[in-house]
Amino acid sequence: MKEYISITKNEPTYDLHVMWAIHTKCNYSCSYCPDNLHNGSYAFLNLDYMKGFIDKINSHYVENLGFKNILFSFTGGEPTLWPDFQKFLHHINHYGFRVGLTSNGSVSVKYWERISSYFDYICLSFHPESADIDHFLKVYEYLHNDPKTVIPSVRVMMHKDQKFWDKSEALIRRLKEFPNWTYECVHILEDYGIESSKIDYASKEKINFLKENAFRFQFDNQDVIRIPSVDFNYKIESTNHNISKLDENALINNDSANFKDWVCYIGIEQLFINSLGDIYRAGCQVGGKLGTIYNYEAVDFPYKPITCTKAHCHCPTDIRITKFHPDQGMTLTLPMPQFIPRRVGNPLDTVFKFKFILEMSAIKDNDSLANFINLIKDKIHVLNARPQEILIHASINQNEKLESEYLSKIVDNLPSISLGLELSTDESFSYEFIQQFFPPAIYVRMKYRSFSFKTAVQMIGNIHHFSLGRGILVYDYIEHPMFIINLIKLFSFIEKNYHLAEIRVNNFPEKLLQQFNRFKALQDKLLFINNTLYFYNILPKSFDKQSYRRACFVGDNALFSENLNSTMLSYTSDELASRFKNWNCKMASQVLYIESDGSIKTSQCSQSILIGNLQSKIEITDEVYNTKCIQESCASQLDRTIPKHIN
Repeated sequence: MKEYISITKNEPTYDLHVMWAIHTKCNYSCSYCPDNLHNGSYAFLNLDYMKGFIDKINSHYVENLGFKNILFSFTGGEPTLWPDFQKFLHHINHYGFRVGLTSNGSVSVKYWERISSYFDYICLSFHPESADIDHFLKVYEYLHNDPKTVIPSVRVMMHKDQKFWDKSEALIRRLKEFPNWTYECVHILEDYGIESSKIDYASKEKINFLKENAFRFQFDNQDVIRIPSVDFNYKIESTNHNISKLDENALINNDSANFKDWVCYIGIEQLFINSLGDIYRAGCQVGGKLGTIYNYEAVDFPYKPITCTKAHCHCPTDIRITKFHPDQGMTLTLPMPQFIPRRVGNPLDTVFKFKFILEMSAIKDNDSLANFINLIKDKIHVLNARPQEILIHASINQNEKLESEYLSKIVDNLPSISLGLELSTDESFSYEFIQQFFPPAIYVRMKYRSFSFKTAVQMIGNIHHFSLGRGILVYDYIEHPMFIINLIKLFSFIEKNYHLAEIRVNNFPEKLLQQFNRFKALQDKLLFINNTLYFYNILPKSFDKQSYRRACFVGDNALFSENLNSTMLSYTSDELASRFKNWNCKMASQVLYIESDGSIKTSQCSQSILIGNLQSKIEITDEVYNTKCIQESCASQLDRTIPKHIN
């Protein structure tokens, strides 16, 4: 792209634009729209987590970075079909953030009467294959005449089929009968998505019509109507330094939206969230995934621009971002707020009051079994806790029949307790073996000492029969040429066949991540943190915050800075989470470890305190052992979550 050298902001404009496809449920089924954008396969996201992410946007961008103008734009599917949409809009409105909506306009006028005042802009998208012109214009008439509502803009899909093309032109003619209107004719994309291409129209007349109607508007009396206030206000500079207002649709229609190798500010001026809750810099997904709303404390918000790797940019929103030709050498880095950890403790929505990390081999006989059950009951009484607020994380060997029998007796005596299973083996676990512990088990983590594609597929199949929050397969990286090949084969199989699966590979070499570059369907399902490769397909459709937090016991505590900003410890870097030397560690305040010899300890480090053994009766108290840490590094993920603070 030689004729232009930059796209930059005109003041005023927004500091951050968050594009959010909140689900894939739609009452239309347009031929040019991929199934995964309208078939309802990802409907709906969890309201609590969405609210939590909004809170995180406020703390990170407003409180830390000083952003003042943040705009959320919602699309789908069809956003207005989400039952909790108005509740979510109300939460956003609490922070004074601005909101925009793209809708097909198909819901009733009464619905618009309830929600239209929330929006700073409304874009009605006219799809001629499905839309009813009379209803569409009835909705437009209400929005046009309501003094509290912005004048909506209209995106008119220009279909290559002549009867639908004529229907779109008819809509435009009737739209112009209103005193105020704004519309843009959209060149439909083939295989809409990351690798889209424009469809070919049959005549030059149609192509010229698109160019002439890329954006048209008329406002009859701006004193008595509410003009959309979105500040999509960018300028474009040519090679001879002529500056003009950016017309992104014209760039697309003229095949001029080619920014490969440019420095682009996606991730700084814009974020994109898909219907799974995955967070990217933009819809093009250049730069890979930043995180997920389901772990919003661990999102890796960018501080630097990125180099574009796409040959063509077909999204007007992605074009409307500051970007520079590489010859310009322009760059901007946001100030990175310094995170100085001060304490580890519970977030407000913590799930468990206490955790027992139990090696099942510690229970040798009925006496030690009785001592353990009494230990749990005493802890429930001392903490004034409900049984489900106590977690037993039990490591068990399937081949040890006695361990299974003792665990079954624990479940029988403590029917409401929260149970997590950690299973280690070389083989697959039978469905019957795991089923006997559900409920109350809320997750199962299977650690394999070797890798077998057949075994993994069998176990993933079994997981789909369980009523549990989470099923996880865990492997250690194996330095063998077939390991990566089989891993990709497994990920691809799961992605095509199952809706819920999580796999972790420990000690995965970062240099091997490039092996996944050819597999676009997998890239948004991979996460690499602390030398661990995470693959998860999707979250369950029916999903509530408590059940997921209950299934993530390691990440149940957070690391807090001096100004109470926090990051969940489940995804905290080794460097940040291990700087606890000279801190005061509150051992036995939230977790006890029971080792295979029956000893009950306060931690997994060398400063652990022995407080009893299951072979004898234990007098449980609420005593906390305040211990000054002398460790150079906190190696245990669980020990990192023990409450502690800097002295």
